[in-house]
Amino acid sequence: MRDKAAWIGIDWSATPPQISIADISGSALPLPDLVLTGLDDLGAALAGQLPNELIPPVFCAGLPLLPATTLRPVPAMPMEGLLRLQSDDPQLALYAIPGLCQRQPADLSQGAETVIAGYLDTHPDFDGILCCVGARAHWAHISAREVVSFQSSRTPDLLGHLAQDTGPVDQPAFLGAIDDIMARPQILATALSRIDAERALNSMQNAAAEGRLAGLLIGLELAATRPYWLGQRVVVLADGTLGEHYLAALQAQGADAALHGRQEALHAGFHLAWQRLPKG
Repeated sequence: MRDKAAWIGIDWSATPPQISIADISGSALPLPDLVLTGLDDLGAALAGQLPNELIPPVFCAGLPLLPATTLRPVPAMPMEGLLRLQSDDPQLALYAIPGLCQRQPADLSQGAETVIAGYLDTHPDFDGILCCVGARAHWAHISAREVVSFQSSRTPDLLGHLAQDTGPVDQPAFLGAIDDIMARPQILATALSRIDAERALNSMQNAAAEGRLAGLLIGLELAATRPYWLGQRVVVLADGTLGEHYLAALQAQGADAALHGRQEALHAGFHLAWQRLPKG
């Protein structure tokens, strides 16, 4: 029974949607070979991948179809209550994890709440700033296990659209661009244009060009979020190169920063949702 799927979690804020499956202990199980496009075909797709057993409850984080009225205003616990979703498939028990909202300044967080809840479930004494980096970056002020306030940025989305190479970046170029943009944020548009000119005229290497691009955009975000990270303990919840970029940028500015896997925290968040589901 231990290897039987107890729950399925889908992060709809990721592109493509990110799937997690686990047994009753929370141990990850092999992922099904499917591409999700929406909720309508979810039951049939999962049934084909989970033969000879019922589909376990499915938890959806970052679901864009939910009305804004389902978002919970901060300050709030990152995860509180589940919304049962209607489904035409009688085998499918669908639940949405409500996101968070902030009235002033206006902001939305859909998907990050599950990551934050998962991190806090394994680090219950954490007080400080959690920077959750996915398709967007969300800087959340955490106190007494609550999200007190947050600020969001589209930096990861912009980097995904503008980057031409996903290989290693030149670290001096990356850190130098951070210093430049934080000192003079008004140069962003011209500095981005200059990267193209440097590639064409001066044979700027890809590593240097991509390092400067990442440094300009992440540095601008650090300038905008300075009240969150300055003098604070910061944990970046991110995976891969992007997480390493955020960590290096923060540490270069003297911040007390550490890195923790976003996927690991997301998985823990889905397991927490399953644990809170009424049994029987």
